Amino acid sequence: MGRRPRFKTPMSQARDKLVGFTIRPFMLFQPRTRYLIGFVILVVLTTLLVLTNYTSGYPTHYKEGDIVTRAIIARADITTVDLTETERRKNAARALTRPVFNFDSSRSETSAQSFRAAWDELKKQAANSDHKNATWTGDGGPGVAKAIVAHNFNEADLDRLTAIIREVGNTYIYDDSDGDRLQQEIVLVDVRNQSLR
Repeated sequence: MGRRPRFKTPMSQARDKLVGFTIRPFMLFQPRTRYLIGFVILVVLTTLLVLTNYTSGYPTHYKEGDIVTRAIIARADITTVDLTETERRKNAARALTRPVFNFDSSRSETSAQSFRAAWDELKKQAANSDHKNATWTGDGGPGVAKAIVAHNFNEADLDRLTAIIREVGNTYIYDDSDGDRLQQEIVLVDVRNQSLR
């Protein structure tokens, strides 16, 4: 068997000798010390490269109206908010989005029961004391108490009023502040039954 041929060029041989000569002083240290020296050199070189990236280029100071004579690269990303475009997009999104209103289908029955409970409470107060001191616990205030006491707690009136409360509660009523949102198609969601829209 013959000798293996060398595939190294004279240039690669010279490079290997130069690298060996440079590394020879580091071979005197222990492997851990060599690792730390290499790490410190790498950190220093990386820091220098990062810093020179920011300082590269010619420092030119342009004023408003000056003609730019060469390409200028910003050192950082510059972001701005175009307020008019943002507002235009918001208005377009509002116009395309259908308003969603929540409707509680049990609200009419709850309101009727609440009214009946307040009626019964007022009736107990009137039976135990003077009519003038009776207070109404529901919506409406003292005027409602006076009107009910004046009608002597007529059960037919109670049935009529609860029927009206149920009837009004079953219809879809919106606040006056929502009137401008009803210029387009809306979505009405029953909070008790999400499948009904």
